[in-house]
Amino acid sequence: MKSRSHSNRGMMLEAYIDMANIKYRQSGRAEIIKQYPEVKATMTDGARIRSGFFKGKGAPDYIGLIGKLPVCFDAKQTSNKTSFELKNIHDHQVKYFERWTAQGGKAFLIVCFTKLNETYLLPYEVLKERWQDAVNGGAKSIPLMVFKEQAIEVKPGSGLTIDWLPAVVEV
Repeated sequence: MKSRSHSNRGMMLEAYIDMANIKYRQSGRAEIIKQYPEVKATMTDGARIRSGFFKGKGAPDYIGLIGKLPVCFDAKQTSNKTSFELKNIHDHQVKYFERWTAQGGKAFLIVCFTKLNETYLLPYEVLKERWQDAVNGGAKSIPLMVFKEQAIEVKPGSGLTIDWLPAVVEV
């Protein structure tokens, strides 16, 4: 059986988003920057890091501007066909989204259900409600039906596999 690195899950989704972001930048529609977590090297071989760990808690995967609207979002993938487990989200991420939206920005998740070949933009407001329910002892996942009813499906368009920008306008 093929081993899959925990850190590499979601890489295809991120690659598609990165391609879209390049096209958005080139067309002047948006300026989105991919964030990388800071790494503290513990063992090096010249300029190459052999071993290390993530330093601190990372910011969302992406931040930027759509016109004058500040946005931040994370990209998540799940192989689950019926729900998205909230264990894929961390408290510090929710707090970051809360601070971002309090300043007038827009925060969201882009979630891909890989086995269904469906991708959704989930507004922070929906995530926040579900997160609070989980904290208070409720469901620890977001059912697919919530995505279908309260999120925006992200479809291919403009020559892109993941054309997420039109979904932000709908939120």
